[in-house]
Amino acid sequence: AMQDLYRYLSGAGCSKSSCGKVPWALVFDNVDAKLDLPPEVQQVGLILVTARDARVVPACTSKVELQPFTRQESVELLVKITGLDNDPRTTDCVAEMLADFPLAVAQAASFIHETSHLNFALFADYFKRVTNEQFAWPGSLQGYHHTVLGLWQIARANLLKNSDGPDAVKLLFAMSILSPDGVEQTILEEIVGDLTLTTKALTMLRRYALISAAGADLKYRTHRLHQLVVRHDLRKQGNCAELCESILMILLDGSADLWSTSRFANVRHGEHLRAVLGHDLADWGVSRELAFKAKMQLAHYCSFATAEYEAAIELLEGEIREWPQNSRHKAECAYGLAQV
Repeated sequence: AMQDLYRYLSGAGCSKSSCGKVPWALVFDNVDAKLDLPPEVQQVGLILVTARDARVVPACTSKVELQPFTRQESVELLVKITGLDNDPRTTDCVAEMLADFPLAVAQAASFIHETSHLNFALFADYFKRVTNEQFAWPGSLQGYHHTVLGLWQIARANLLKNSDGPDAVKLLFAMSILSPDGVEQTILEEIVGDLTLTTKALTMLRRYALISAAGADLKYRTHRLHQLVVRHDLRKQGNCAELCESILMILLDGSADLWSTSRFANVRHGEHLRAVLGHDLADWGVSRELAFKAKMQLAHYCSFATAEYEAAIELLEGEIREWPQNSRHKAECAYGLAQV
């Protein structure tokens, strides 16, 4: 599919009067693997690539590395959000501990603002005690993980002191394995099981600057770096399988005989299925049967909802290789492959 797109954008797949002379832009957002662009595409149009690791960006592009805040910017944001007076000695200490990382500065300031009797000096002492433990992370995340993980540990401990805190923590755990592009409130309500409790939990997470809400569809989003550190915490606690299986049960809504339904059958939440299945479910201890059902739903979604036929075929062929020769699973995969 991408090769067809590249061919079209380069002008080889259309008349020069259509795409050859019309300006276009192609955006690759949050790339996490090396991206190779054909030379003919590089010479036409505008290509924008965003990534946390500069090594995955094509060599042909001009790179702009976004720097952390200046110390003055960090201090100004800390003072603005907390409403506290600026004590240069303590605010500078907090900004230094947070490496002037904008996400961490905003979250720390929100935490201080929401916690009674907490000032910059007390927060600095608290942060030092919580972040003593060392973690191994990919090189591309060095300098970010320590501050954000430490802040999450502080926030989680504080959230759990509140009656609505366990639901808030559960929702953020769920959002860490769902689509990073946002989660609908209807899904979050099903996870908690009550509209009022869900609303209270979401309000609390927003006050702590752990999530945001935006868009006409009002999806709730958390930063991808938050997702990473929260998943790390989730795995440490050993709760991955239970939470993941409960989420998959919510997402799975097709009939038992999925491929006999209309070609235009609507598979809800396809992007969330894609996100959940992108994790190592076997390592997490998720039921193989449940994971299979989720993969069948995703293949159906890719083929009939988004026309990603190659992705659907690859998924089904992979499952065919995984199951015994005369198994029901292999037969269902083969039937689905024929439908695609």
